Amino acid sequence: MYRHRRRRRRGQAYSASVRGDSADGMSSDIDDLDDGDHGDDNDDTLGVRRIGDDVSDVGSTGGGMNGLYGDLRGGAVRGRKGDAAMSDTGRTALLSGQQLLADRPHLISLWSYGCAESDGRTASCMGWNEQNSDLLASGYGAFTFGADDEAGLVHLWSPKNPMYPERTYHTKSGVVSLDFGSVHPHLLAIGMKSGSVAIYDVRDRTERPSFESQHSLGKHSEPVWGVKWVRKGVSEGDQRLVSISSDSTVCQWSMKKGLVPHEIMQLKRIPNRANAPFEPKHAETISRQASGLCFDFPSNDESQYYTGTEDGIVHKCSVSYNEQTLENYFGHTGPVYQVRCSPFLPDAFLTCSADWTSCLWTQKITKPMLVFESGKDYVTDVRWSPVNSCVFGTVSRDGRCEIWDLDQSPHDPVISHKVTRGFGPDKVEPKLSSVLFSPVAPVIMTGSEDGRIDVFRVNGVDLTTEWSRDEQVNRLDDAIYEHSNVDYQGSAQVAGAQAVGAAGADQPSGTLQININ
Repeated sequence: MYRHRRRRRRGQAYSASVRGDSADGMSSDIDDLDDGDHGDDNDDTLGVRRIGDDVSDVGSTGGGMNGLYGDLRGGAVRGRKGDAAMSDTGRTALLSGQQLLADRPHLISLWSYGCAESDGRTASCMGWNEQNSDLLASGYGAFTFGADDEAGLVHLWSPKNPMYPERTYHTKSGVVSLDFGSVHPHLLAIGMKSGSVAIYDVRDRTERPSFESQHSLGKHSEPVWGVKWVRKGVSEGDQRLVSISSDSTVCQWSMKKGLVPHEIMQLKRIPNRANAPFEPKHAETISRQASGLCFDFPSNDESQYYTGTEDGIVHKCSVSYNEQTLENYFGHTGPVYQVRCSPFLPDAFLTCSADWTSCLWTQKITKPMLVFESGKDYVTDVRWSPVNSCVFGTVSRDGRCEIWDLDQSPHDPVISHKVTRGFGPDKVEPKLSSVLFSPVAPVIMTGSEDGRIDVFRVNGVDLTTEWSRDEQVNRLDDAIYEHSNVDYQGSAQVAGAQAVGAAGADQPSGTLQININ
């Protein structure tokens, strides 16, 4: 098949400018702006002015995450008080070892978010506020069966005080998903293990939710594994809340008369082609419905979305057509725990599964473009880097946090880090449940089953260079094209094919040729 774009040479540099570290840190402190009143200068509670206004951004004294680790410049070697008494040979050996560590990609532990109230509860989900990147929400709730009666928590954290949250919301059931609004950043939606959905206004100092689903108005009957605020069109200043549950339904919620669900999809069970060699020819299905575990919307299209199911299948669905899926993707042999659309290349999305793998897909091909496997345990979460289109992170049940760079290699992670607690015989490796990149700094965070959220500085992986959006798209396109064993035309290749077709080539304009080996 004719390639409309020359393959990029390995190691070819892209024009970019390096972002400098700002002195005022990642963002400002979280001050009291409830109802427009700044309150006491020493009051570090949070607030949002009014609907649609920015989250508080007042009065910084070098706080914020970036300010706290600004001195860590690529793992630079620093002298210590005891170095004066060290021999020249010992000092040389020490500096050589430190430089060797600094040259290798690695994670540096910065601090942990945690308090007595969250100890022992699984940090199931995390999310940044889009208007104030210092404001972190974390949800706590057990994933295991038999813990249905366990109450849940939501903490709102500031990096100024990682040992005590700015605000706490107690829930009757464990929290398994959450999402901050983008149009209305003061709204925080949560999904619970009981099937309930609730919306909190972070300007309200009480623990009572502004909206909560009720049996009388309709609610999910099983855990709500995903909630997401979705814009109603690019030009409209409004958003809708969508949720997915293991009761097989995807719902859109109305807030005009309480919190009322409208079912936009019921997932139906179909045979998983990836499991075909291991299943009997006449296998009977117990249920006709498929349990939904995760979903995500492409960055450029609010009318379509991808869902991951307990059967290991990924479905492409439409918000306006609830009878049938648009496409089905086969590759996983275990439950799909997360699906994440690329923030740069709308056609690309990642998944992670209990089959020990993560996969990279494109919407036009129903089998994985790339499969990533480096361990022998469940991969519980996956996240794209918000600043480098080729970088993503994963966490697994055996305590591994891994960072992959498709621009370097699709076969091995550039960083594989074991999160541990204690030392010597008391050393333990907690199960990891969630992962999140900072949107403005080279930082990655992991949530674990013991209730701690660990914050790490990422060294040796480019999370500070600024590329244009076109460069980001081309870099990821090239990485998929170069490493995949599937004959692939990315978005740039398709645009080239259309241009050639319009100029009178044999292939009609807009035709996409995909040959699967």
